[in-house]
Amino acid sequence: MRADIVIGMQWGDEGKGKVVDYLASMYSSVVRYNGGPNAGHTVIADGQSFTFHHIPSGALMRKKLFIAPGMLINPEIFREEIESLKKVVPEFSLKIDIRTSLITPAEVELDKKIEELKGAASIGTTLRGIGPAYSSKALRISPRVSDVLSGKFDASIYKKLYNIEFNFTEWMEEAKETLSNYAFDVREELLRSIENGESILFESAQGTLLDPIYGTYPYVTSSNTTASYAFVSSGIPFKYAGKIIGVLKAYTTRVGKGPMPTEMSENLANFIRESGKEYGATTGRPRRIGWLDLPALRYAKEINGVDELFITKLDVLSGLKELKVALSYSINGKEVERFPPPEDLELVQPVYQSLEPIPKLESGDFSHIVKNGWVSAPFQMKKYIDFIEKNLKTRVSYVSLGAEREMTVKVD
Repeated sequence: MRADIVIGMQWGDEGKGKVVDYLASMYSSVVRYNGGPNAGHTVIADGQSFTFHHIPSGALMRKKLFIAPGMLINPEIFREEIESLKKVVPEFSLKIDIRTSLITPAEVELDKKIEELKGAASIGTTLRGIGPAYSSKALRISPRVSDVLSGKFDASIYKKLYNIEFNFTEWMEEAKETLSNYAFDVREELLRSIENGESILFESAQGTLLDPIYGTYPYVTSSNTTASYAFVSSGIPFKYAGKIIGVLKAYTTRVGKGPMPTEMSENLANFIRESGKEYGATTGRPRRIGWLDLPALRYAKEINGVDELFITKLDVLSGLKELKVALSYSINGKEVERFPPPEDLELVQPVYQSLEPIPKLESGDFSHIVKNGWVSAPFQMKKYIDFIEKNLKTRVSYVSLGAEREMTVKVD
């Protein structure tokens, strides 16, 4: 069968949680394959809102759920997430690979210390211990799920290396209690599912421009965020790759420091921020706001091999007096359409093209479009989507016109 992948094409926060929840009905299983509790994937459905940090966003659709070993788990946060999910979905199928590395209190403390030591050069992490935990994994000193289950882990290395201590015995006992019912060989389970003709949807966290190799380094996350990592993380052969579904917001946002060529004036940014509720689901931090950035999106499309697009928050652009898109960049007076290396990104000036603004629509108008199909959308809205399709040379399959699951329309 196939394994399709939902990937973020910007600096994260594109709405991947909603997208995975919406698409999950078409698949047997949903798999998270990167990041950890730094993710905040929010799903709003049936009058309920739930934010996922570890658990795949297909949970509310009662799909089989898997966490691949390319991820990280903080047992304490995971336990809280499980308890919250059980109030909404009393019974669900969730399996965590025994190879998955864990975030200990030492990595969380180290994350804070590193940011403090960097001072003005700090990058604005979520302080969830993600970077230090991936570093511990590379150093081969962090515990995995299997280590907790067997009790074979010595935390003294944290004291020796970082002068950080925590109640190792208590942490191990609580982690074992939390994880023991969910520990499996996920690679084997997923391969069996595919061989039995079942379809799988991989869910990424963060976005392409936060990839530690291909993103805007050093202002990036610590796990690989591109589509190809789904197979490295899960152990599934690449030959089972299906389509790549690229998720992008109808404008651009970013959390934390780092270059952002299309960043808006604060007055306009604040209007969009409030209208689109642009605050981090994990940290609550306000997101920076910018116009849609086509050079960055072309770059993300190339890296991931995106086959189709799912555009979110188009409704937020309704009623703006102007509507602009960065078609290219100017670098030292030379116009370029390609996304430059990180060291040159601070030098770029966006070259904008103005489009006809989308008229002010009310909630009932958006519901009308969803009910009656894309053909009923205002021509300015259709023109905006056509413009994106033409410039990215990629079909837009779905458009989100609201936070709720049902506020999604298929583009014919």
